[in-house]
Amino acid sequence: MELDVVFRNEEQHKLVGTLAYPEGREPCPGIVICHGFTGGKDLYFYPLLSRALTAAGFAALRFDCRHCGKSEGRFHPTYKTMVSDVLAAMDFLEKQERVTGIGVCGHSMGGTSAIMAAARDGRVGAVVAFAAVAYPGGSVEKKREELAGRPGGTYVLESRGRTFLFDEEFFRDGVSTNPLDAVRGLDAPVLFIHGTADGRVSLDESKQLFLVSRLPKSIKMIEGADHCFTGHDAQLIDATVSFFGRWLLEKEE
Repeated sequence: MELDVVFRNEEQHKLVGTLAYPEGREPCPGIVICHGFTGGKDLYFYPLLSRALTAAGFAALRFDCRHCGKSEGRFHPTYKTMVSDVLAAMDFLEKQERVTGIGVCGHSMGGTSAIMAAARDGRVGAVVAFAAVAYPGGSVEKKREELAGRPGGTYVLESRGRTFLFDEEFFRDGVSTNPLDAVRGLDAPVLFIHGTADGRVSLDESKQLFLVSRLPKSIKMIEGADHCFTGHDAQLIDATVSFFGRWLLEKEE
């Protein structure tokens, strides 16, 4: 069963999501799914992952971060705002009557945001990061080179029918964000999944995050997978469902 839901973040922006439940009425753990940079909840492997999680006995909430997809908000996401939105999604999911525990996962910038949110919030029982960014400072400066500049120091990106405007706040946020420090403080089991053919975020970034994170931790490298795991959805989904099952479902039994 899938439901269209709306909840608010700390700044009272309306965030739009899809909440899916497994069959029956039994209590179940819930998983938050966070998309990547300027993405949306219905892209790539996210809907398939949601359905696989519900088939395995989880509730799943995938949502659009502010000013992405159908959600309200600013003209550009930052790591700070995406972490805030992940925490808001966790709050919303935890309030659902059937949900008994929380896991989080995310892709690219969303994977890093999931790690950072989990490091700040002791409710999280397990984390999965897909192609996560370890060095945001380098990635945002690369993004500056790709974006079209405008007078006044702003940059513009037209993506999926929306206009994203980026100012120096976006670049300062990236430079000041340190996922390696966050993952060192993460007190939950974590799985890193990365494709060996990722041309956007180097596999070395997941390796570095894995290296400095605490036990229990795992890393899965998917041979030939690009940044969005095109054609490799099944491997990513199987590994994710298995990991959450081990740390959230089996702990309940």
